[in-house]
Amino acid sequence: MSKTRIIEAVRKLDLQSIKKQLNDNPSLLPVVDRKGRNLLHLACSTQCGELNIAEAVSARVVTFLLNRGLDVESPLVTSDGCDTVNALWFAVARGRNRTLVKLLIKRGATPNGLYAAGWWEDLEILDLLIRAGAPIDVASGETPFLACWNWRKFKAAKFLALKGADVNFQDAKGKTALHHGVQKEFDPSLLRWLVRQGASPDIKDNEGVSARMRASRKRDKRFVAALFVILALLSLVKITNPSDRRKSKILVAAARPWEQNSHALLDSSSKRLNKQHKTISSQAVIDGSST
Repeated sequence: MSKTRIIEAVRKLDLQSIKKQLNDNPSLLPVVDRKGRNLLHLACSTQCGELNIAEAVSARVVTFLLNRGLDVESPLVTSDGCDTVNALWFAVARGRNRTLVKLLIKRGATPNGLYAAGWWEDLEILDLLIRAGAPIDVASGETPFLACWNWRKFKAAKFLALKGADVNFQDAKGKTALHHGVQKEFDPSLLRWLVRQGASPDIKDNEGVSARMRASRKRDKRFVAALFVILALLSLVKITNPSDRRKSKILVAAARPWEQNSHALLDSSSKRLNKQHKTISSQAVIDGSST
């Protein structure tokens, strides 16, 4: 009964009840629920909005639990056994509590939760985690950037790309964000934006197919147009590394007229498009971008 009461008090962020119960029975501090979550995990999981209380209340509860001896790391293996998370992860993924994120980072918690923050498209928490040292390209099958891209959480994906995420990361099948974007027929403007950030359409997946090759096979030529125009400009000015973001961005203004006229250029015939494709692919600058 005491275990149930302390867990319920923590979930309600009832600090006075928590203090009284732990003062009366200190052995309750290491209590965990059926999923193995301790009192710190549970406090960080509570959504203050649902309780109609300020985040400062949760901060006082968490501070009290830490001062009573609970480990700020408090590791917990996820139910699928694929990851180990800490209290900070619960504050990001469950509580979505920026005040707690700041507090736990200040208290020494390992920054954890980029995937969760990306899912919620909480750019402030993403920024807090990255500035605290969270590895932006940590990969659990796919990086946070690629996961957000595939989840269609484009605000978060763009934020991560601008913060330095590898936009050319390849998943277990060798596919990049451009591969997925073409395959799932994301808005071509998103593909153009990603190319401008240094994404290469010529990286081949495990089947030997590049995003540009896949796009050229689609009836809707907007997809290949999105990938083709910037590469043509890069080849003209002989930039040796198309993934060089600084140089790529210099070309954005020059690319716009090309983009506006790209449909007229591509509608001439599929054969002409394929010929241009092969010509550009054979140039050393493009070859260099796929290595």
